[in-house]
Amino acid sequence: MQKQPSLLATGAAAAAALFAALTVTAPAQAQKGAPAAPKPAVQTARVLVTEKGYQPASLTLKSGVPARVTFVRTTDATCGTEVLLPDYKITKALPLNKPVVVAFTPKKSGTYAFTCGMKMFKGKVVVK
Repeated sequence: MQKQPSLLATGAAAAAALFAALTVTAPAQAQKGAPAAPKPAVQTARVLVTEKGYQPASLTLKSGVPARVTFVRTTDATCGTEVLLPDYKITKALPLNKPVVVAFTPKKSGTYAFTCGMKMFKGKVVVK
């Protein structure tokens, strides 16, 4: 009779596999004359909209790489029911406790604001 792995061991193995799949490692240093590493296909970030505002309130993104920023509004006690990125002409409603993905490609280096509809909550995207 073959012994079944315990639920704890199976869960730990699954967690380790998930962590390995989500972890991105950078090469120590590119060798001289070696081709440059390809740019990531997409960059991601997650922003919570809480009673205190955006957390984090500042994101750093790379120019020319498509971005997917997921906003999640976790409270109904604020005016943060939508997010605006005026420089990218983006406005998205933020339903309570539902992830909303804002997709765009930052083209130029600089600092770009994102706000709630009443401009009381403020955040920034720093593009390098």
